[in-house]
Amino acid sequence: MNHFSNVFKYNQIRPILVDTFADNRHDWEHTDSADEYAAIKSDGYHMHNVREKRWANYSIKAPLKKQASFLIETDIEFIDKGEFGQAGILWGWDKNNGYANRFSISSDGQRVNILCFEKDHFRVTYRFLKLMKKNNSKVYKLKIMKSGEYYFFMINDELINIANEYHFLSPNAKVGYYVEDRKSTRLNSSHEWISRMPSSA
Repeated sequence: MNHFSNVFKYNQIRPILVDTFADNRHDWEHTDSADEYAAIKSDGYHMHNVREKRWANYSIKAPLKKQASFLIETDIEFIDKGEFGQAGILWGWDKNNGYANRFSISSDGQRVNILCFEKDHFRVTYRFLKLMKKNNSKVYKLKIMKSGEYYFFMINDELINIANEYHFLSPNAKVGYYVEDRKSTRLNSSHEWISRMPSSA
């Protein structure tokens, strides 16, 4: 954590939601059907989407404010490695207008996407794609830091992109996880959601 404090000159770190998934105190979505499965088990939060050409999301009400600076951090493990399919963080998700922000990585670790998109992907108002070097990791640490007007996106502590907040929906809606079709993922006990208050420059 000191790495971010030094680089971005942050202090007064204040956790607003920390979840190890030992229980479901934050009321994460649970479902068990022929199309999808989501449940908290002894080793983390499992999400499995078997539907074709339809993504799934599992979310809670965001403990975030539009003007706040914050850090969202999570470890995502792909249970079924493969060439296709992505999973990641979904924030600003508003079912009323059908749009969401997304930061995701493919199960082979080679493609990273950052989007503001309509739920059926008919319209994408912001898109950033980065190709990564192939690796054999099953677990990826995704971080979204918002500092002032800017978002910083990181994977395994590597800075992927910096973008202005006007590209994205307000964060004070739903926050959770994006899982593409035919993907199984697990969030392990190092999962955290943390708010940080910026010091003066």
